[in-house]
Formats: sequence, structure tokens, C-alpha cells
Amino acid sequence: MVQEIEQWLRRHQVFTEPAYLGETAILLGQQFILSPYLVIYRIEAKEMIICEFRRLTPGQPRPQQLFHLLGLLRGIFVHHPQLTCLKMLIITDVLDEKKAMLHRKLLRILTVMGATFTQLDGDNWTVLSAEHLIQRRF
Repeated sequence: MVQEIEQWLRRHQVFTEPAYLGETAILLGQQFILSPYLVIYRIEAKEMIICEFRRLTPGQPRPQQLFHLLGLLRGIFVHHPQLTCLKMLIITDVLDEKKAMLHRKLLRILTVMGATFTQLDGDNWTVLSAEHLIQRRF
């Protein structure tokens, strides 16, 4: 399924490459840039897990940029119905207050979209079902 998703992204002019943990040979998953965001994801047991999501450029985030990314993710789920959910570990308790505020804002957006939360290994993961993601238009 990973190769199918990569091909779908390539058809939409989004190019992926392997993402590693720091300077190690430990593969985290695949990464792509959809300006201004870098997204690292992997597929596990029919779930898309966002391992890293960050802005590459400084400045005030614009909602349409996030909605463009969410629209791309929606397209992945529409065209790969075997995917069941999108999972992210969003940490809001960070020292940088601006980052903490942006993380809380992202959580609010995902909650409005229908995201739920589940405890996994002591962490509170955000889970957005494929059904909820597909229902939304961006």
C-alpha cells in the first residue's frame, strides 16, 4: 500500500522520499513537502501515522495552507479505502508557547472534524477515522 500511496502522491506532484531518525539508518517512513509543511508518515496495519508534521517557513500560518494539506490527506484516503484512520501524537505541553498554541489549535481543528483520542503506551493519540476525513471537503 505504501507504494500505491507514493504513486498517487506523485500523480499529484507531491514527491516522497524515505525519512530516517536523525542521522541513523532507522527508517521512520516516508516524507513529503507540501509547502509550507513537512510531513513524515508511515503505514501500519491499515493506519496512516503522522510521525512528524512541521512548518518549514517562519511566519503566521494561514488556514488555507492547512486545509490544502488536509485535502491532500483526504484524497489519499478516498483513493485508498483500505486505510482506516489517521493517527498523530500531538504534544501540547512544550516549552515554546507559540508552538504549544499552534498544537492546541490543530487539536481543536481535528476535534471539530471528528477526531477522538486514545491512550497508547501512556500517550494520548489523536485519531481521525477515514470516514470523518472523507466526509469533509477542503
